[in-house]
Amino acid sequence: MAEHFTAADVIVGANIRWGLMFKMIPPRQEFIDYAARIAARPAAYLDFIEPPFMADPVAVVVRKGAGFAYAEWRDLKGRKGVTNASESYGDKFDAYMAKELSVARAEGVDKAFAALLARQADYLIIGLYPGRDEARRLRIAGKIAFLPKEILSSAMYVAFSKKSKCGALQAAFAGAIKTAADDGQVRQLLQAANKAPSH
Repeated sequence: MAEHFTAADVIVGANIRWGLMFKMIPPRQEFIDYAARIAARPAAYLDFIEPPFMADPVAVVVRKGAGFAYAEWRDLKGRKGVTNASESYGDKFDAYMAKELSVARAEGVDKAFAALLARQADYLIIGLYPGRDEARRLRIAGKIAFLPKEILSSAMYVAFSKKSKCGALQAAFAGAIKTAADDGQVRQLLQAANKAPSH
């Protein structure tokens, strides 16, 4: 990896991380080191603004009437899952999914939902908000259910480039984000987005 982080690093790094995760490439030390540097690199060129402006939950989706008790990851064992081919849910869950679970990869969210409804899978793993939106778009919201317990939830941040000329605005920006989160503005926007008709 060169001194400057490039789009090529993003593409190559993502493929190396996935290849190592799913044992598609040999675990050579240079691959492992490169993947670790890619994962750590954002902090080197971005300033993440505290606090996070929202949480990004990952949900378990089932066919309506075909739910099951889910409280922790191991409750997914012994069942067939599906998720979108391009999705990653963080190193820890990705590793657990690859080692412990039976999760197929569908070429697109629409095909992942189709596999679930066709009983080719018992559950679908997807981000809660994009999952709700896609279900509305596909007009299948009445055929599925989101289990109440999320798989995980990641904090979402706004970030400034360390080279940005707007660095002096970071403190005020952070205060505005905290106000918007604390007084419910972010939650209201999410609720409105999830109720809006999909085109």
